[in-house]
Amino acid sequence: MNFNYNKVFNFKETLKNDDLKFFVKNGYVVYRDLYNKSEFGKAKQFLLNKYSILKKKFNSKKNKIDSWKLAAEISENFENSNISINMYKSGKLLEILKKYLGPDICVFNKKCSYIVDPAFKNYSTKLSPHVDGWVGNSVEMLQVNTFVTKADKFNSMIFYPGSHLFGLLPVKNRELDKKIKLNIKPIALDKIQEGDVLIFHPLILHGTKISNKNKKFRFSIGDRFKSFEKSLSSQESSLGYKVLCAGPINHIKRIIGNDYLLPFRVLGGKAGISAINKDIYEYLD
Repeated sequence: MNFNYNKVFNFKETLKNDDLKFFVKNGYVVYRDLYNKSEFGKAKQFLLNKYSILKKKFNSKKNKIDSWKLAAEISENFENSNISINMYKSGKLLEILKKYLGPDICVFNKKCSYIVDPAFKNYSTKLSPHVDGWVGNSVEMLQVNTFVTKADKFNSMIFYPGSHLFGLLPVKNRELDKKIKLNIKPIALDKIQEGDVLIFHPLILHGTKISNKNKKFRFSIGDRFKSFEKSLSSQESSLGYKVLCAGPINHIKRIIGNDYLLPFRVLGGKAGISAINKDIYEYLD
C-alpha cells in the first residue's frame, strides 16, 4: 500500500497522536477544522480585502512591483489587529500546539504572507526549495501556515518528506548545495482547503509549487510558534513575540512576581497578578 503523504488530520484523529507520528516521520502535518469558523472568516475577509486594496495601489505604479514589500504590509496590518490573536486562540489550534511545544506558547512577530496570483503580472512570493533553519529559525520552533484559500498540486507547497531527519542540510548561495543528492521525491500538497493548518519542522526542505499550469489564486499566512521558556536564537530575539498562553508553573512564577523568587511578595494580600495579563494567565481566579 502506498503511503499517503497528503493525509489531513481532523481533531478527533489526533487523540491517538497519529498526527505526531506523521510529523516525526515526515517533518510536516496538515490539520483541518482547528479554527472557530467565525474567527477564521473574519481573518480571511481582513486579509483578502487588504490584498485587494494593496494590489490596486501597487499595480498602478510604473516601477517594478516589490512583491515582498506588498506582502509584508498585509502581514503587518494583520499582526497589529486583534483579529489574528482572536483566530489563534479560537478553536483547537492551541491544544494542538501544546502537544508539540508544551503549555507556554508565544507567536513571533513579522508574519509572512505567501501569495500566488496568476492574474497579477510580475507579482510573486514563490520560494525555491530551502530550509528555514538556514535563516536563523531554531529547532525548537514550529513553522505554521494557515491557508486562507484552497490550494492544489499546481499552486501549493512542496515538501521533501524525511529530509529534516538529516539535520541541517548544507546551503550554498541560499540553495541546497548541488553536491548533495537527497534521493527524496518532493511531495506537492494537493488537498488543501481554506482554513487548513500546516505545521512543519524548521529543518525540512520545502518550497513553493511552481507550475505554468496554475490558474488559481492562493493565499496563506505564515507564523512561527515556540515555547517562550526555551532559549532564543539571535533572529528570534530580534523578531520579538506575543505570548498566547502560559502553563501552571508559569502562573506560580508570575504570582511570586520576579525571576529571583524573592519571598513573601503577596504575604498578607491576595495572590494574583496584574489584571491586564488575565487573558494569558487563565488559571487564576
